[in-house]
Amino acid sequence: MLLTGLGWSGPVQAYEDAWTLRAGIGGGLGSRSLQLQRVSTPLDLSVSYGLNDAWGLTLSAHGAWVNDLGVPGEPRTFVGGGWLGVEYVVDLFRWVPYVPLSVGWVHGSASEHGTLSAVGFRAGLGLDYLIHPTLVVGGLVDMATLAPSSGGVPDGEGRDPSTGQYTRVLFYVGKIIRR
Repeated sequence: MLLTGLGWSGPVQAYEDAWTLRAGIGGGLGSRSLQLQRVSTPLDLSVSYGLNDAWGLTLSAHGAWVNDLGVPGEPRTFVGGGWLGVEYVVDLFRWVPYVPLSVGWVHGSASEHGTLSAVGFRAGLGLDYLIHPTLVVGGLVDMATLAPSSGGVPDGEGRDPSTGQYTRVLFYVGKIIRR
């Protein structure tokens, strides 16, 4: 009885051979050399396709308004990008944990650093809750590591400002579309 109330009422198998569209918003932190340097408000749109009961392909586009910390009066910068990857999904119950792994590209402009472009790797941990067989809400925590960019002007310490690690937390709603 308790397990039924928590949503553990039996197999749902929502993602296999189905498209999942998600839209999310959240918060993010950026660091370099273990120093917190940026805060952001990320927005994310993604589409996934369930290849089988455990694996899916995913494509996402994101944008974020970024503020540099410790720089009074610094204007917010918009940074956008795209990611392509795979998801490992434990698609057994209404609560569906998943692990996304992806590679991508990030692009933006900063007033004193010129145009920033970087490639990166992103890994995370997500949890979906199936409200209905075609409606999902959930959350995702992921971290991206970005390689040095092309076209960036080094900061005061001689480093490319686009390199580093970026962690974000997203909350989203989604729609599952079956064939």
